Amino acid sequence: MTAPDLFRLGVVDKVIDEPAGGAHQDIEKAALLVEHAIAEALRDLDALNGDELADDRYRRFRALGAYVA
Repeated sequence: MTAPDLFRLGVVDKVIDEPAGGAHQDIEKAALLVEHAIAEALRDLDALNGDELADDRYRRFRALGAYVA
């Protein structure tokens, strides 16, 4: 199973691109990309109030593993 598969299934929120040649070729760039993705996710979550955050998490976890033919 690939990262795009997990994204399509809703298991992950985002797929972070790797630096050219792979993360092992440029560890600092890879770490920066992860840092930016985390900061963006935290900004998005910070915009939600407690009830919105709880509702969002509830919907997300209820949908995990759901199979639609």
